Parts: sequence; C-alpha cells; structure tokens
Amino acid sequence: MLELLVIFGLAAVGSAFGLTGTDPMPDDAPAGTAGDDHVTGSEGDDDLALLGGDDFAEALAGNDSVDAGAGDDVVLGRGGDDLLQGGAGDDDLSGGDGADDLRGAAGDDRLEGGDGADTLDGGAGDDVLTIAAGDTASGGDGADQFDLHWSGAGDTAVITDFSPGEDVIVLGYASDSTPTVDVAQSQDNPDDAVIELDGQAVAVVQNAHGVLQEADIGLVAL
Repeated sequence: MLELLVIFGLAAVGSAFGLTGTDPMPDDAPAGTAGDDHVTGSEGDDDLALLGGDDFAEALAGNDSVDAGAGDDVVLGRGGDDLLQGGAGDDDLSGGDGADDLRGAAGDDRLEGGDGADTLDGGAGDDVLTIAAGDTASGGDGADQFDLHWSGAGDTAVITDFSPGEDVIVLGYASDSTPTVDVAQSQDNPDDAVIELDGQAVAVVQNAHGVLQEADIGLVAL
C-alpha cells in the first residue's frame, strides 16, 4: 500500500516518527517506511531516508539530501543543490535546478541532471545518464548510455569512463540541420578526447583519445 508523508521543515506530521506537535525531526530520521511511500519535502533543506519499497520523493526547494534505499524509486530534486541517492534497484533520479549530485548505485538507473553543473554516477548496472553543458558523468560498471543535450552554449560536459563496444554516447542537438561530428585530441590532456559539433567542443571524454571514434556517437534532433 502506498503511504503519503509530507515533511514540513523540521516538524514531523502525525506520529510517523514518534514525535508530536513541533518537536524537531532528528537529522537521521527516516522519512518513509519499508513499504511504497510518497514523500514530499519542504521549502527548506531536508534530509530524507526512504528505507525499502518502491518510493516516490519530491524534495522541492532547498539543498536537500535524499537516500531512496532499496527498491525501484523515483526521486525529484527540484530547486537547490541536492544529493540524490537511488540505492539498490532501478531508480529514476532527476536533479532539477541547481548543482546536483546524483548517484544511482546498483541497478539499471536513469539519471538526469537538469539545469546547473551536475555530477552523475550511475554505479553498477546498465544506466542512462542525461547530461548538459557543465555536467560530469560516470557510468560505472555496465553498458551505459550518455545522452548529451546540447543547446549551443555553455561549458563542455565531461564523461569520465566511456567503454567502447559497451557504452553509447548520444548527442541531442537543437538545429534545423544535422551537425558534423568530429573527435579530436584534447589540448589540455593528450589522453582525453574532445567531441565537437560543427567545430564547437561539446564534451570531453577522459582517457578516450585513440579509442573513441565518430562511429561511437549517435545524433538525435531535440
């Protein structure tokens, strides 16, 4: 059964935590149960631990920390610089606005950084990581897909652990015409490869010079 919990700042609602009235919620208090929970944070800085079950959590504003625990979870960071951890299971993590830290752990996870300079780590499993300008992504073990949405402006994204023959890079572009894809050697680090669209650097792939080829990169119109 799905249980709905709403956290208002540091006050617990009802007796979910053994607290009443406006008693402060302990920093390490669980926000969920061992079942399937629906948890909504506050406009402040929340620390939510969801335990087991297939949970849904929405952190709202503030610099939040959400540990989804085991299960196939959906976690939305919304505003603020958030830490979202999926734990074991096939999780869907979305950072929203802010410089977010998304960690998928074991399972086939989907991570999307959103706006801001985000850090994404898929962990073990076959993950899909959606990144944009300024993001840093690590797929971890497994056959991972890096989806880079490029709008034509901003810093390059960084992919730390591309494995040819196993991982896939897909570039989404906002243009009426199909851009030309090139792979060049990085001028800053000769071990790195740089992906260019129509001559503009869009991503650095670490330790991939001489390994990453144009044929490894797909193109999709946004």
